Amino acid sequence: MRKVMCLALTGLLAAATSYAATNEVYSVNVVGFQKLNVRSNGLTMVNVPFDAASNTLDGIFGAQLSGGKSELSADGVQIWVNGAYKRYILKNTDMLWYDVDTGLRATGVYIYPEMGMWVRNRTTTTRVVTVVGDVVTDPVVTNILSVGLNLVSYPFSAEIDINNTTLTNGRAGKSELSADTIQIWNSASQSYARYMLKNTDRQWYNVDTGLKASGVKVGQGQGFWYKNTTNVVFNWVEPRPYVLE
Repeated sequence: MRKVMCLALTGLLAAATSYAATNEVYSVNVVGFQKLNVRSNGLTMVNVPFDAASNTLDGIFGAQLSGGKSELSADGVQIWVNGAYKRYILKNTDMLWYDVDTGLRATGVYIYPEMGMWVRNRTTTTRVVTVVGDVVTDPVVTNILSVGLNLVSYPFSAEIDINNTTLTNGRAGKSELSADTIQIWNSASQSYARYMLKNTDRQWYNVDTGLKASGVKVGQGQGFWYKNTTNVVFNWVEPRPYVLE
């Protein structure tokens, strides 16, 4: 296990926390919060790195964004489900979340740490959205990767280098056309950085530079795309990177 990196956390409150030589040790009662910077007039790919007390859209995002009458005027969240987007908006009538397609309240929409999603900010200023919850305590988390595109995240309350994850059991190849890929969205440039799983060493490499993806982090509020180029569903099984007392 690796030492958990908490520098990306804006705050971390713990009932009891101690430190080992190589691993960070948390009390099972650790509660944290993460501030998500949501870009103005654009899309930001995020995740919620905690087990929230209420993991619905209302419970996690609440009324922290701007409401509107329709998708054209309201801030929104987009979740990738079975190869298509499900879209939700914050309505200004009651400042609660609604399904764009059905017009119904989004009460049965649940957000988990292993999920990535988009937040659309339609205002002219960057918004700060604070998400709160318990540090993920599961010893392992399994993310099911369907054939094609998956919008996912590192499923723990930490960040990790992509070459230190267990996400190496997909299809490796010589080029982007023959290998599984990861795409990480840069909110500032509104563009993707692309990485591929090379068959020479089953490590992740930058598609554009050809260099190994050293220091490329995921987690702590960030989602990413994983493209499964095989013809079968497989599991991404990731162990918890920190110790709980």
